[in-house]
Amino acid sequence: MMGESARLEPMLGQVLAYGGQLPDEFGTYGLVWHDGGDASVFISFTSNLDAHRASLQETVAHPDELIVCQVAVSGEVSRALMAKLSDELQGRYMSVVIGMGAVEVALKPGEDALAAELVEAYGAAVEVEVCPTIEAAPYRCSEALSERCCVGSRRPPPGSINRPSGRGSLSHEQPSCDSVW
Repeated sequence: MMGESARLEPMLGQVLAYGGQLPDEFGTYGLVWHDGGDASVFISFTSNLDAHRASLQETVAHPDELIVCQVAVSGEVSRALMAKLSDELQGRYMSVVIGMGAVEVALKPGEDALAAELVEAYGAAVEVEVCPTIEAAPYRCSEALSERCCVGSRRPPPGSINRPSGRGSLSHEQPSCDSVW
């Protein structure tokens, strides 16, 4: 794994530099781990995926290891929303973090009505789960999160994205990604 990380590290810098020039469209970036210690670099945007993919494929050293995803809101909007929800929901959540495409909110047990309100208010910008018990959260979230990350021939296996796993039931769909293979 360390060798694969080292091999793709320059590419991470390239996609970050590219995305950083487009703050209104750039979502996030990182590594997605596949079976056998193989990884790919992902980057997400709110729009113009084909143009960004084409540009990045000409720039990066390993274009076959590039995954371009669509997200509902930019990284700047996600960071602002995370801060807002952290303040407004104090005492009612287990965690509020920026995920691969949305702000992921793990609510305390019994907050089903709040979960529905958040999904109604913020749509695809949030991924909301209600923890079944305090002990189950926030370090166990749904395997479905990694399954829904990307579509295509090279989907990451459940649990391969460096995030906690198993927080409760999902309240809505996350935007899909499109791979380049």
